[in-house]
Amino acid sequence: MKGADGKFEFMIVWPNRPGQDKFNRWKQSSNPMTKTSGGVEGFECLDCWFGSNGFGGLEFNTGRYSVLDGTVNHGNWFYAIGATEEWNGAIPGAADAEQVVELYIRYTPEDIPAEEETFQLLFR
Repeated sequence: MKGADGKFEFMIVWPNRPGQDKFNRWKQSSNPMTKTSGGVEGFECLDCWFGSNGFGGLEFNTGRYSVLDGTVNHGNWFYAIGATEEWNGAIPGAADAEQVVELYIRYTPEDIPAEEETFQLLFR
């Protein structure tokens, strides 16, 4: 669900990664599932701990390795969501192989107060 600013708010989390800061949270106006030509529109980083390998939001992967990736406008597929193949024995995260990846979207139903906004798990 898009916010009042016309953007989706996503968060990618690698729950098995060591340390506290194991996520990126951002906004983008393009829907990565319907913009199948790749690329991202309206990217805005909110709390991004990882920026290596060209992170710029999530795009539809026009290759064959995953459904979505965050290496925008490039053949690499780091920040992979829905990996169809292994990379170094796991899923390509920001720069390392990850065993688990989760993608969340901010969900703000109209019938709940704004302070009770939550994130909804989309993929694991």
